[in-house]
Amino acid sequence: MSKLSERAESRLENLKVIEPLLGALRTLSLSTWQMALKRKDLVRQNKYNYYQILLPVLKALPKNTTYYSQSEKKSSAAQLLVILGSERGICGHYNKQLATLANEWAQQQIQNFKILSFGARVQQALKQTKVAYKHQGSLSKGEFPQYQQAYQLVLRWTHDYKRSILDSVHILSFRKNEKGAYKPDVTTLLPMSRLEEGIDFSKEYWPPTLIQGDPIQIFEQAIQHLTSIEFFDLILDSIAAENAIRYSLLEEAKENTQELIDSLFMTIQVEKRQAITQQMQELAVGAGLTSTE
Repeated sequence: MSKLSERAESRLENLKVIEPLLGALRTLSLSTWQMALKRKDLVRQNKYNYYQILLPVLKALPKNTTYYSQSEKKSSAAQLLVILGSERGICGHYNKQLATLANEWAQQQIQNFKILSFGARVQQALKQTKVAYKHQGSLSKGEFPQYQQAYQLVLRWTHDYKRSILDSVHILSFRKNEKGAYKPDVTTLLPMSRLEEGIDFSKEYWPPTLIQGDPIQIFEQAIQHLTSIEFFDLILDSIAAENAIRYSLLEEAKENTQELIDSLFMTIQVEKRQAITQQMQELAVGAGLTSTE
């Protein structure tokens, strides 16, 4: 057997071992992606339910009531950027794109800012940009967001926003754009300014809703939960994006692996045919049936 054939057979054996692993990872990514999308549907339903609560409450509020009132606007208040990176590898330039956008965002700021990162794999990409950040661990395990941890973070950010320690909170993560592709984008979490987008103010209830208690307190509690739900939605978007991109890359790798297996198989077959032909020629010469001249 020639050295070329030996190398081809060695590579073919390795690829036959790798191929089922790629298939398993691909299936896992697809499953996690689909689970994240299903959980997004539940989050969307929760968001709708809170909007239904808020509609009559908003109509009972005094005019000019703000979503979150700051105690006093301070020049030292910082902007906070929260980066939702990937937890695992095999997702291409996912984290590099986040780090690049984080660096661009930091360069555009003219006031104090802080950057927090979540996700084990984003740290290396951030270090390469030399942007100052603080790593905070993980906010998800597979398709399961760490809801309690995320909720506590929102409570802390809301508290700091009300005390004017924070001027705003922004989330940098992958989200699905209008064309259906997952791209990194910055979403403002605080102050909440998109409330009206989810509420139909023309809707009327009959009989009119009876509100017991202070409508401002009810309003603030509902807004608190809505902010948390919005953050959960962004985390789920990030999980879905990571696994959608990983699935796409693994699908491509699977196709490339199969093409390489087919190519190596053909190389080995050609080598075998050539070796058989050469042996037959040598036997024919030895038997005096043909001449080497």
